[in-house]
Amino acid sequence: MPEDKSLTAARKTCTGCKRNYFANLSVCPNCGETNRDAFIGRTISERFLVENVIGEGGMGVVYKAWEDKTKQGVAVKILRPQFLEDELAVRRFKHEALATSRLSHPHIVALHDYGSTTDGYLFMVMEIIDGKSLAQVVRDKRQLAIARTVNVITQVCDALEHAHQSGVIHRDLKPGNIMLTQFAGEQDYVKLVDFGIAKLLHNDDEHDSGIEQKGEVLGSPLYMSPEQCLGRPLDGRSDVYSLGIVMYETLTGKVPHIGKTAHETIEWQIQKDPMSFKAKRPDLHIPELIESVVFKALAKDPAARQQSMKEFANELQEALAKSDDALDLRSSVGMSKISRTKSVESRKPNKMMAMVIALLVTLVLAGLALWKH
Repeated sequence: MPEDKSLTAARKTCTGCKRNYFANLSVCPNCGETNRDAFIGRTISERFLVENVIGEGGMGVVYKAWEDKTKQGVAVKILRPQFLEDELAVRRFKHEALATSRLSHPHIVALHDYGSTTDGYLFMVMEIIDGKSLAQVVRDKRQLAIARTVNVITQVCDALEHAHQSGVIHRDLKPGNIMLTQFAGEQDYVKLVDFGIAKLLHNDDEHDSGIEQKGEVLGSPLYMSPEQCLGRPLDGRSDVYSLGIVMYETLTGKVPHIGKTAHETIEWQIQKDPMSFKAKRPDLHIPELIESVVFKALAKDPAARQQSMKEFANELQEALAKSDDALDLRSSVGMSKISRTKSVESRKPNKMMAMVIALLVTLVLAGLALWKH
């Protein structure tokens, strides 16, 4: 039986009868009025001119807009009007803005402004990202090459190290929240997005209160750490586990745990060890050194994982550099900067050997010439 998405599909409010209907319809089924989006052509916060819709979700609409003075393109996210009376939705929207406002990092989406319009609509203005999510790329490619994966994941580590140092635990790491774009000629430039359910530290949980319902555990079961599944206190090592799952999926095209239900998936995250890469994808060859780093991140006990994102990134790059498959890795598309450096260094001994051999051949030929003479 096909899934009924009628309760979760994006909706909009008719400008005529004020009733809600599916956002993909251009004509209101209740009164027949053709509805033009009321925000298009409007100026938000007295300086962002809204141009068109670029994305829609269950609770919000994202528009492309232009900053009045700089003419810079930005993304404006607005909470749907039907959720303005929903206290939980409002708190989560404000929470995302607060969490993102704490951060300033080249690999984290930048927040330019947030607040409410004169007529009460909540908005966030963020940098606009032209690219694809890691989820889309993995879906298209089935899996990514090892060096390309390490390049992407180490950038995410860098972003999360900054977030953790700023007292922000992402808590919803997944390929869909990792955007890949181009910057200064570099492919796969990472932008980490969606801090809507981030955990804020150093505030006695003041700013986390009210964003979860009683008994609710926030997160995506496919990527949640065991302690997150159990509703226990979290620190940066929970994000380490989630990023380990993201890397597992990026390398193999498959998540380590997926049950028949969300509850079963959560049970497996808590109790079940993931399959080895070879067992999951016998058609692939992934070096043991890389696998050991990923499986360390997937340890059930946070104390057995890498204790920081910086440690995770360092171990990945060392494993890439030391791998016996270095020649194959160097030929991969999307090579990370460190692997390019290592490949140059690894070629130096070969050049020296070639020079030595050439010199020996020259001496031998000279000796033969003298002997014949």
